[in-house]
Amino acid sequence: MPINFLGCKLTEEPFVVNHWSNVDIFNYFSHHMVTIPPATWINNAHLHGTKIIGTFITEWNDGVSGCSEFLKNEETVEQIVSCLIKVTQIYNFDGWLINIENPLTAEQVNLMMYFLEMLTLGLKSSDSKNVVIWYDSVLKSGALKWQNELNSLNKCFYDVCDGIFLNYNWNPDRLDYSIKMAGAENSSKIFVGIDCFDRGTFGGGGFNVNVAMLEIKKRNMSAALFAPGWLVECHEGVCILKQNDKFYNLISKYLPTRPIRKLPISTTFNCGFEGRNFCYAKGTLQPILCSADDKTYAQINKEGGIVLNGKTVDLFSLKIKEKDEVEMNLQIKCAFDENSSFVVEFHDEKSNLIASIELKSPLTECKVKFTSLSRISIRSINPCNSTLLLTSFALTP
Repeated sequence: MPINFLGCKLTEEPFVVNHWSNVDIFNYFSHHMVTIPPATWINNAHLHGTKIIGTFITEWNDGVSGCSEFLKNEETVEQIVSCLIKVTQIYNFDGWLINIENPLTAEQVNLMMYFLEMLTLGLKSSDSKNVVIWYDSVLKSGALKWQNELNSLNKCFYDVCDGIFLNYNWNPDRLDYSIKMAGAENSSKIFVGIDCFDRGTFGGGGFNVNVAMLEIKKRNMSAALFAPGWLVECHEGVCILKQNDKFYNLISKYLPTRPIRKLPISTTFNCGFEGRNFCYAKGTLQPILCSADDKTYAQINKEGGIVLNGKTVDLFSLKIKEKDEVEMNLQIKCAFDENSSFVVEFHDEKSNLIASIELKSPLTECKVKFTSLSRISIRSINPCNSTLLLTSFALTP
């Protein structure tokens, strides 16, 4: 897909995602009826194995008018379903959030269920991994009344798509009831809403997000983090990368880390920043930067690269299994002072150390042999006051 690589001059801090490995599905949301994720967001999501979905929304009086047009009959429903499927295929994203925030007539409710079912089936016939998620809003009676749970009043919509995004004003008892309605085996199909702006969210949202996440994790449900743009929209003069780290450090223990499943790897760790310019199209693969004690010993540098301060930090989680031993080229560009020393370590699927390579400044080049990979880490040999600037990492044939 053609992309303009010129970017833009920054006048305020942009919102970016650099913890992609903790995000299973990213919904690009706006209040336009049809929102297609921009190509740069689609490409960055897919680079990290994250699904990205668009938004189909109708709201208030305009929503009533819009629904009266596309919910006239089965033919009009099939026409818009066909259009949404074509858009998904052309732009190469992975499905839709359906958000209907206006009342429906009894006839429209039946057509809305037909719309959801046809869209879900149509998308999955194109790619079985595509998803359609329904927002907790309209009831089977057609009334607009947020339930904050899955129940007999909204389950008819949930039953014909891939999941439901619960409104934010839930409590633990309502989560328990939702699981009872869905069945424990389907708990992950319930996306429990957390509004980062709070607005009645259990625990308060924002930097109290871990309170809600604990309750969700206890029940093996999925979480839907709404409006993480709060991290910059409500905090002037902050660095989004530091804000992201602060936010995700609160909840990382509740989130799975999705491994890299195919090679090669090649990255400068760039998130799109170039001085006061920003171009998200230039974003490259982001590391996980995990440590054994869950403390922060590494920070993404806005200009690209990672600053590591001692200790051992995992760069990448992987799930690579080869039939025969393979040999790949390792190239690492970095800088550190002469009194420091660092090694890059490779671990196999059983977490055994299979290679430990001492880094050289400014360039390390060598061969690495393996049949499986589960983790790549950087370790400081003398961690006291040791700082490493890692500017690129490549593992290629």
